Amino acid sequence: MAEEEIKQKYLELQMGAEQMKHMQTQMQALEEKNQEVQGNMQSLEDLKGQKNSEMLTPIAEGIFLKAELKNDDEVIVNVGAGVCVKKTIDEAKKMLQGRQNEVNQYAREMHGEVEKVAIAMKKLEEDLGNMLKNKNV
Repeated sequence: MAEEEIKQKYLELQMGAEQMKHMQTQMQALEEKNQEVQGNMQSLEDLKGQKNSEMLTPIAEGIFLKAELKNDDEVIVNVGAGVCVKKTIDEAKKMLQGRQNEVNQYAREMHGEVEKVAIAMKKLEEDLGNMLKNKNV
């Protein structure tokens, strides 16, 4: 077992650790997105039956104005490319549920990849340990 082979295994192990760190960061971002979508769905639900009630409406980051809710049946939804359409609250919630399903699916796939990398890293650690043990014998 050459010294070069040990260095190669160690390098692979370091690369795996970096990959794992990156994947965990992505999984955390997915969890945050999932919570954001869940909060948006709850906000839509909270709008029902609130017609003519006063609310704080954000107009910029950290800046709000008092507004009166004139319609609690529909919302305006940005569907991309600057295009906005009217949707009922239930339609908007259904759209958000679709987004949440996509996020959850991607999170499941990412979890599977993390498991694969963890298994590969464990094998590398075992191989490296055996190589070092045999080198010292």
